[in-house]
Amino acid sequence: MKRRTFLGTTALAASALPAAFADEDHFIDTNVYLDEWPFRELSFSGVDSLSASLKKAGVTEAWAGSFKAIGNADPDTINNGLAKQCEGTLFQPIGAINPMLSKWAQTLSRAVDLGFHGIRLHPNYHSFKLDDPKFTELLTSTVENQLAVQIVVRLEDPRTQPANASVPDVDLKPLLTSLRRVPEAKVQILNGLRSSRDSLTLSRLGELGVTFDIAMLEGIEGLRQHFDRFPGLPIAFGSHAPFFYAQSSALKLQESELTQAEIEAVKFQIARTLRSKK
Repeated sequence: MKRRTFLGTTALAASALPAAFADEDHFIDTNVYLDEWPFRELSFSGVDSLSASLKKAGVTEAWAGSFKAIGNADPDTINNGLAKQCEGTLFQPIGAINPMLSKWAQTLSRAVDLGFHGIRLHPNYHSFKLDDPKFTELLTSTVENQLAVQIVVRLEDPRTQPANASVPDVDLKPLLTSLRRVPEAKVQILNGLRSSRDSLTLSRLGELGVTFDIAMLEGIEGLRQHFDRFPGLPIAFGSHAPFFYAQSSALKLQESELTQAEIEAVKFQIARTLRSKK
């Protein structure tokens, strides 16, 4: 599809999204956030408004972390609040963990008790590398507790970050070392395809079973290009809402020429492998 044709039909496609995905009840968004972004106001940041926006995109389940995780030194309080917010909604809470804190193991145990199926890490905000021994210890614990691990490469484009709160993208290369030590870990990289330009690292991570999401995958027929360039690199749906509009991410499935198997993999199958218990 040519760019002009795609842009000219965007409004019509957006209105038809729920019908377009009616062939499968499950449409899982693996990358959303609740609570307020501390640096500027975002649209659809409340539970009700974000839920409505996601449903318009056809999403039936959304994995939610909390923006409070990047600056709050009490992840247990964050996780307790997140669990309450998600009750009776389409949101599935993803726990906040900082392996640099001395009581991270207790926090992880409480997250398991709350019924969380995964944790979300922000190494650039919490100042640790992906080959740090504490991170490797955390990976081992997630395997023992059958938890998925989401690693966020970036939250905001560096060009729009406040000058006094600028953080670099997470370096994914050290993750190769940690995963060779803990190969059973179920890891998903969020917001990593745009900023990580090292195709060799991406390919090696894919070989180790690492999953990515589509939130920052850009370009016309971006998904088609991804599957053609990295046929063995699993990718799940992720909108990074409310930073981005969920409907915009859903349109990536329509404007790329994908097979039904590829669509289903992005929509729900890859997410299910992350959530499944061994």
